[in-house]
Amino acid sequence: MNNTWLPVLGACLMVGAGSAVAEERITAPGNGAPAAEAEPSSTGIKLGSGLVLNANVTALTDYVSRGVSNNKHNPVVQATGKITHEPSGIYASLFGSNVRFIMPPGTDSPYMELDPAIGWARAIQGVNVDLGFVHYAYPGANKSLKLYYDEYYLGLGYTLPVKLSLNGKYSYSPSFGGSLLSNSASYLDLSASYPLPSDFKIAGHFGRSWGDYFDSPEGGSIKFYNDYTVSLSKELLGINASLAWSTSDHRAKVWQAVDPGLARDQVVLGLSKDF
Repeated sequence: MNNTWLPVLGACLMVGAGSAVAEERITAPGNGAPAAEAEPSSTGIKLGSGLVLNANVTALTDYVSRGVSNNKHNPVVQATGKITHEPSGIYASLFGSNVRFIMPPGTDSPYMELDPAIGWARAIQGVNVDLGFVHYAYPGANKSLKLYYDEYYLGLGYTLPVKLSLNGKYSYSPSFGGSLLSNSASYLDLSASYPLPSDFKIAGHFGRSWGDYFDSPEGGSIKFYNDYTVSLSKELLGINASLAWSTSDHRAKVWQAVDPGLARDQVVLGLSKDF
């Protein structure tokens, strides 16, 4: 395979294990969080024996993950299901989305992304902790491209008395997706959100990608790149509406030599419903 395509394949796969507005993956609000909730959720379906089922359906004008479009700037529909054992904090979840990647000539593009995950989430002394593992699968893609990969994550969150929520999450993949040389990659997600009058919420996110993958020609030899997001959200009649602006630095565009526009400044509108 021509190495000029390797950075683009990696760009299409920069996703994260949870999702929230102003986090690494832009979604409508209510799609999970990088750290455990301080109290058990009052929503969801009680299944008995301490099990709770939560679900979410989201429509977006684009699927932006870590500053990169994963659907070539086209609308997507996403769904998340999560079962939590509230007494222990152990959970299992599944995220799905349609995707559209730029692929090397003669290879098939995946038509969707499926991310099963397992983890443990708990509040400890007021600090929300989320430790987990996620597997990224892309049905329809050529297996020789090694798009399927695993990632481990640790999230921490804390809400100050002034209602400012601070979150951080570190994710590590020992063999990053699209890396034919099994190079590793890391991602740091730092975010904050604050409630505004009239039930609005403003949020901001900073992310950094780095690791052996980005040090190598597979990752464009860029060493690292940063991405940023600012969002505004509000619940209307039970529907979560969001407006987000995302950008990344020049290194991300160098990384995606085939189509630098995947990392351009982007505005994403979203509607989401929790069940």
